[in-house]
Amino acid sequence: MKNIQLSITLFLLVNIAEAQQSFIGTVERGGDFSSGSIFRTDADGTNFETLFSFPIENRGSFPEDRPILFSDGLYYGTISNGGLFNSGVLYAYDLTSNEYEVKFDFSIYVGQFPRGTLVTDGSLLFGTTSAGAQRTGTLYQFDPTTETHTILHEFSQTGNQNISNLVLIDNTLYGTSSTAGVNNDGFLWSYDLTTEAFSILYELDRAMDGNNPRSLVAVNSDMLYGMMEGNGPGGAGNLFSYGLTSNIYQVLTLFPPGGSNGKLVLVGDDLFGTTVNGGADNRGTIYRFNTTTDVYTTEFSFNGLRPSSSLTYDGNGAFIGATEETIFEYEIANSTYTDLYTFDVNTFEYYTRDLLPLGNNEFLGMMPDFTSAGSLFVFDRSANAVEHKVLLNQAPLGEIPGRTLTLHSNDKYYGVTRNGGDFGFYGTLFEYDPGLNQVNVLHSFNGVDGSFPQAVTEGADGRLYGVTSSDATNNKGVIFSYDVV
Repeated sequence: MKNIQLSITLFLLVNIAEAQQSFIGTVERGGDFSSGSIFRTDADGTNFETLFSFPIENRGSFPEDRPILFSDGLYYGTISNGGLFNSGVLYAYDLTSNEYEVKFDFSIYVGQFPRGTLVTDGSLLFGTTSAGAQRTGTLYQFDPTTETHTILHEFSQTGNQNISNLVLIDNTLYGTSSTAGVNNDGFLWSYDLTTEAFSILYELDRAMDGNNPRSLVAVNSDMLYGMMEGNGPGGAGNLFSYGLTSNIYQVLTLFPPGGSNGKLVLVGDDLFGTTVNGGADNRGTIYRFNTTTDVYTTEFSFNGLRPSSSLTYDGNGAFIGATEETIFEYEIANSTYTDLYTFDVNTFEYYTRDLLPLGNNEFLGMMPDFTSAGSLFVFDRSANAVEHKVLLNQAPLGEIPGRTLTLHSNDKYYGVTRNGGDFGFYGTLFEYDPGLNQVNVLHSFNGVDGSFPQAVTEGADGRLYGVTSSDATNNKGVIFSYDVV
């Protein structure tokens, strides 16, 4: 993942009408999309006016959890980073038109950092947020018809609280918390959508039960299964079951050092998952746990690259998964492993969590770091090809404008953004027409011709001249010119 360090909010004002003592300038942050703006103000600081806000399209960054198909034909999901308040977003995606739209921006006021895959009862969506610095975790519902967000329950403790892993059974939601409770080790809980009653079902003891539950699966209406990420009797987490009627929690099997990976997948009476280590070569495994016999078996041992995602069942006897460098297929009946697609590491290709089968041998998923902020992608197993459908956190007009605007002899203003553009994050050269209040991108930097431009100025020949702080050739930047005529 590329991290770009940027200074915050320094600007140079340009006198646009001396008689009026009015000035125009830029700010690197703020505006309607928190990605910078052009503003005007009088010399005495009065009559401040935002003229143009640099927009961020496809808000959200570093996605991990797959979306779900809702009754309106759209795919809904959450992303735990980015958004207007840098606290995550809830989005809708139309696969047919390839349109992505943020429906809700999370914040410190309504809950931050949504976790896990959404669940639905057919008319509403349900999800959770983790606790942030100023608010505890929440259980919430979202009505796609009215686009209304409602907090159903607020958990009682702030801090590093992972509230996630929802399961819906007979109008009751079940979930987990990794902290809080009597032992501060987390608990299993339920929320009755009819009575609006919240109940703590089982208090966890990390030494005996494990800690940080990451996956809940309902095998039937009375039995939940899940994975603990760490601690427990073996120190590396474990597979567990919990009886809703009996209120009995049971450690079923201990994971090898490194623990489990991704989520559990239920196929018939069997739960499947992956481990990071263990197996014949200690490179990780695919395991099976039969919920009828309580027998745990290692189905496959990785001997090269370790598994890095959840398994996705294709409905026909095979799983799709990923290592650090490939998408693979694993056929259960004959234990056959095949690499299908190799990631392009230069663009940060890889995926986490599980994929959503679309039919016709296609799967929808998320790549957290593709071109630095992530993407929605479709994997076509027939062609063994990946198509990135939506690039997230895109700013085609640029974002984070530079510290100065240049008033050209043609009475238009010119400046740069140090991020955004057609190529993701290299920046742009733009023109601002005050008469039309319109910004036009003149050039999107692509890394080879420079990246992260700093400023431009008009030369004696009327051309614009500027510098970038970096480039792909020697990482030392370039001097460039641009003819605005």
